[in-house]
Amino acid sequence: MPLKPLLRPMMWVGLIGVASKIMGAVGGILLAYRFGAGQVTDAYLLAKTVPLAVYLILDSVIYNTLVPLLRRPEKNDALFRTLLLIFFFGAATLAALLYVGAAHVVALLGRGTDAPTQFIATQLQVVTAWTILYAVPASCLKAWNACQSRYVAASLDGLVISGILLATLLWAPEHMGITPVAIALPAAFVVLLLIQGLLGRRVLKLSPRAPFSELPGRYLSRLMTPLLLLNGVQQAQVVLIVILASFYESGALSQVNYSYAIAQIPVGVLDLILFSTLFPFAAQLASHRKLEELRHTFHRAALALCLLALPVSIWIVVFRSALVDTLLTRGHFDALDADKTAALLLGHGLAIPAWVLEALGCRVLFALGRHSRYLTTVTLRLVSFALLAPMGMAFWGLPGISLAFALSFVVGAVATAQATQTHLGHLPLHALRPTRPTCNLLLLVTVPVLALSLLMRELLADQGAVYQLGAGAILVAMVTAGAFRAFSSQAPQTRAET
Repeated sequence: MPLKPLLRPMMWVGLIGVASKIMGAVGGILLAYRFGAGQVTDAYLLAKTVPLAVYLILDSVIYNTLVPLLRRPEKNDALFRTLLLIFFFGAATLAALLYVGAAHVVALLGRGTDAPTQFIATQLQVVTAWTILYAVPASCLKAWNACQSRYVAASLDGLVISGILLATLLWAPEHMGITPVAIALPAAFVVLLLIQGLLGRRVLKLSPRAPFSELPGRYLSRLMTPLLLLNGVQQAQVVLIVILASFYESGALSQVNYSYAIAQIPVGVLDLILFSTLFPFAAQLASHRKLEELRHTFHRAALALCLLALPVSIWIVVFRSALVDTLLTRGHFDALDADKTAALLLGHGLAIPAWVLEALGCRVLFALGRHSRYLTTVTLRLVSFALLAPMGMAFWGLPGISLAFALSFVVGAVATAQATQTHLGHLPLHALRPTRPTCNLLLLVTVPVLALSLLMRELLADQGAVYQLGAGAILVAMVTAGAFRAFSSQAPQTRAET
């Protein structure tokens, strides 16, 4: 399939993704402004952790299972209606279980929180549990619309969810507390279900449906099992972070969430670029078995991402206090919360380069069809975090969680890179060592940005947080632009070096 017809949808998908990230960031700022980092915010985060984790697992499994299945020409409509019915009853069962067992789920997640926080979280999860009921059918219809080449419609989930949560934070009455925000979560998926349903209404006719005996059970299990395990392991790290943070004082869970959300903005944008551009190209090369070209593309993309992620990581780490003060320190979010969030941002900021490189390796392994190999690397990252987090907490307290998070992603990035190299060219681990021009280029970015950022932070200490951030951003942009110019001049030589 030629790439040109996909360029316009890819542009719109990219714009929608960036808009949803911006709206999500603004929503996080408003959440900190209205509720700060305390008992109420901790309860809300406890209440939405499991429903969102289940949604993210099932959304990925359903989408990546139904899209290849529905591409087959035979009985697509009837088969889809039968699967939609099965997934709907499965989602209703999960939502009912979360509703009935809300107190037990909250007690398990917030083992270190006090009784009032757990009580509020239980009341909120009674509402958020029904998110799954609407989210799973919406994911099925999203897969259907993607198969009908409605790529923009299939990418609206993040924009709709962020938009409704942002509108709720803007206009909900203050005397109602955080309850409207919890209600907005399932309401956003109701709206998303209506949008996807209107676009895919042709397939929602009740008949005919494929008999259950005609379902390709073996084919479905072969697709769904590794995806279910992979996404389950990825969400397990999020759940583990929530459990560990709950053992600290009130507000610790909120501070971890705010720090993670700030660091996740550049990672989310770069991952969106990888998903929209590199992944289709890598899948095309893998389907034609052009492994040498794919390996060259992987090396070049890894270097380009380092040139982008390293300056951003340094900027966030050096100016983390100014960044938190500018974005969050207003309303109910006080200076003490800001200091603790900035301390956590040290680890999350350091994780950005490895975080992005692991995402790159994930896309390449998915293009090669090596889902099980990526499951191994993600499991290794989870195990390393589970081992490092208690040690980090013993030495550095709550910031030890974010530092263990950064080290675990370094382990994940190295393991993913080794797996990618093995499947691309059966190369040993020492082949991952960068060449001398690559090392020089990375040093050209890292050393000046770090030195000049530290100097600017000291010189502009009395000028305010906004001036520090602006000067640091200009510095990062200038050094990165120069590094990319040198990167472009290296392009003809890299294929021979590889």
